[in-house]
Amino acid sequence: MGWVTAAGVVVGVASLLLGYVIGSLPLSMLVGRMAGLGGDDAAGRGADGAPGAASATPSPSSREAGAAAVWRLAGPGWGFLAVVADLARGVLPVALAAATFSWAAGWAAGFGALLGTAWPALGRLRSGGSSVIVLAGALFALEPAAGLLAAAVAAAVAGGARTTGRSVAARAATAGIGAYAALFLLLELDPVRLAAVAVLDLLTAVNVARTAR
Repeated sequence: MGWVTAAGVVVGVASLLLGYVIGSLPLSMLVGRMAGLGGDDAAGRGADGAPGAASATPSPSSREAGAAAVWRLAGPGWGFLAVVADLARGVLPVALAAATFSWAAGWAAGFGALLGTAWPALGRLRSGGSSVIVLAGALFALEPAAGLLAAAVAAAVAGGARTTGRSVAARAATAGIGAYAALFLLLELDPVRLAAVAVLDLLTAVNVARTAR
């Protein structure tokens, strides 16, 4: 998927920047605010970040500013909207770049979206939402058939679990990513593209580990 021309490099950089801008948008946090979740005051901090009196309104912390926190604090209805918002941050830039230019441009947009989620240009969040959900959106846009089947596998793993929490979510995500890789290779028959997808998986794992500390 090499970009061997100056035009190809420009397209790649532009796609990456497009993904970064969209990935930086704190959409799930905005959904949380629409649901009535508080801001800094609710987390026990004043407007300047100093400790202050906490509000009675619950608020996701900077480490859990994504859809999972909205789901937990505001309920499944608002949580579902937050999930869709985070998915859109992966789907939209990848689909736009891939449809306009090439699969490689779509991959660059997905890489940018994950960078924007991990290190957002907007706001003071340590992380701008769920990297895993943004990754799911990007992977779906790169290979929709594999994305749908992988989502079904992840949902089956999560639905068959007797408990909830991060351990179940991690198992479901791992199963989904594994299923996606196998289906992607079966459908695309391109190990180079599969390696590129693995880079997106690795970047997501790095951000998940970073924000879990």
